[in-house]
Amino acid sequence: MEAYSLGDDEGLLVALGEALRSGRHPQADLIQANARAAFSLTNLEDELASLVYDSLLDTVGASASRAATEVRIVVFESETLSIEIEILPDSIVGQVVPPDDVTITIQTPDGQPVLVDVDELGCFIVSGSALLTGGSAPLRFHVKRDHQTTVTEWTHLPPP
Repeated sequence: MEAYSLGDDEGLLVALGEALRSGRHPQADLIQANARAAFSLTNLEDELASLVYDSLLDTVGASASRAATEVRIVVFESETLSIEIEILPDSIVGQVVPPDDVTITIQTPDGQPVLVDVDELGCFIVSGSALLTGGSAPLRFHVKRDHQTTVTEWTHLPPP
């Protein structure tokens, strides 16, 4: 790279352009996919369920070394419901509270929705799915009940 003087605006712009072209983030594609997914709300009337608990962030009583097969627990809450999820190495187990008649769809950044069966207690399980073999790709849950849809924040699965 050539040296440019501070008074040479054209030279500084050329140097900036060179720096930006050469400085590509190693996960730029994942960052762009996550950014597009973050703005892909199909309905602005959807209620957002915020992350209120994640066992990965829970340091109280955590041991220095965690087992690779440990269960990760995440809880999302909105004004009308709670979604409790356990992420296991080979499945996702969860429950919607209160257990009304709900439909759950899991969304990934590639846009392929996965419809989830929910029992009368609001419990569901997803196993052997492409969601679990996708590594740390983000996903979010759409919970529809009555005429209201609640969408969770994006969360990442742990690497396989």
